[in-house]
Amino acid sequence: MEWRVIGKSPQKLELIECLSKEEKIKLQNAVEVFRNSSGLRNGIPVAESTCNNITNSISNNPIIIDRSIIESLSRWYNGEGANYQNGAAPAKYIFELLFPGKKLIPRWMTEDSRRKPNWRILWNEWLEQFPEEEEEKSINELNNSLKKIGTTETERHGIVKQRIKQGLFRKRVLKHCRHKCVLTGVEENPDKKNSILIASHIVAWNVATDKRLDGENGLLLAPHIDKLFDNHLISFDEYGKLIYNNYKDLELSKKIKCILDKWGVNSEIVLDSAIYSEKMKENMENHRNIFFGKNI
Repeated sequence: MEWRVIGKSPQKLELIECLSKEEKIKLQNAVEVFRNSSGLRNGIPVAESTCNNITNSISNNPIIIDRSIIESLSRWYNGEGANYQNGAAPAKYIFELLFPGKKLIPRWMTEDSRRKPNWRILWNEWLEQFPEEEEEKSINELNNSLKKIGTTETERHGIVKQRIKQGLFRKRVLKHCRHKCVLTGVEENPDKKNSILIASHIVAWNVATDKRLDGENGLLLAPHIDKLFDNHLISFDEYGKLIYNNYKDLELSKKIKCILDKWGVNSEIVLDSAIYSEKMKENMENHRNIFFGKNI
């Protein structure tokens, strides 16, 4: 299931696609198991309120999930307090049906002065793994443009989903690279609507599907630097040092060096070790092999 963050305060999650009939039935059955296994308090299932909230949410179109549902499922799974000792397994199962591959919020992540979870902070951190409603206008414009050229609803849905995912990738790269171009130091204002810096894939989008949204499979680059990196005219060695030497074409090597000098880019620069993680090094090896394949 593909979700996106909507709204500002409070933020909620909206399901991008529709649930199939089978998926709805599976969820409804899981909710009933959760309700019946949660125990009774004054003759009423302890999880009654949570179950009703989930049932109401999945009956809407589009489906929207708020913080209270995630908080409740996390509390149940973590066994937090006397009222949450039963129903851990079905709570986890419901969560996994709704958010496959995502993690529940551990109770120990962030605590306030009373050593209780600070759910506002936890919720905001948890939402970072989903795309935001940003670029909604451009997505709608894209959808309308696709309609005009005669694409089917299925084709439009696939293209729009890809656009939303690319927004999530950019958000993760921005965070990992600290909102700065890794070579020029130019900063990107995270609140700015018109973006300048480019979240450039290290391993190309169409090469490895499992790396498409990984923030450590991208570098934040100024547009002119991205042009060189995307065309494999520059890369980085295993230590993060910029490489541009073209052993096959010395003239091109001189041109790239001249271009970097004119742009004021230090041709001896080494990526910050905090950014150049082990996972990024593995991804860069793929990029570097293409660079050397072109140049040797």
